[in-house]
Amino acid sequence: MTALSLSPLANAKSGVQALVIPGTKKMRVFYVSAAGHIMQLAATNNLTWVKTDLSKKSLAPGPQSFRVAAFTTPPQNEMHVFHVGYTTNYHVIQMYKPPSLPWTYEDMTALTNGGIPESLYSDIAGFSFQNNQYVFYVAQ
Repeated sequence: MTALSLSPLANAKSGVQALVIPGTKKMRVFYVSAAGHIMQLAATNNLTWVKTDLSKKSLAPGPQSFRVAAFTTPPQNEMHVFHVGYTTNYHVIQMYKPPSLPWTYEDMTALTNGGIPESLYSDIAGFSFQNNQYVFYVAQ
């Protein structure tokens, strides 16, 4: 898929998240590039893949961790991607895209007074339920 979309290579330690947007045939794959950017690969027909550098689109701090969590919030199908930010003292960063609006980001650790992730190797996971987002990671 990186060749089909002319995307940068993944960091050798990068995790990968993939999903299908509910009620559509739209597929999304997320990973951390070797240059330290969150990348999205997107396809509707599984033949034509397009890349988007979400770090640049959202102006979010680059990832310190090699892990990402990604999901949608039905029924609006907002896209949500989470990672641990490098320039934010290792805070959890949410990049999200409401329908018909551009990508943006929020520092979730600052907003929620949450704990700092235990290490840059800590995993991060999440899901949505009834349009609420839930993100889990190991904190210090």
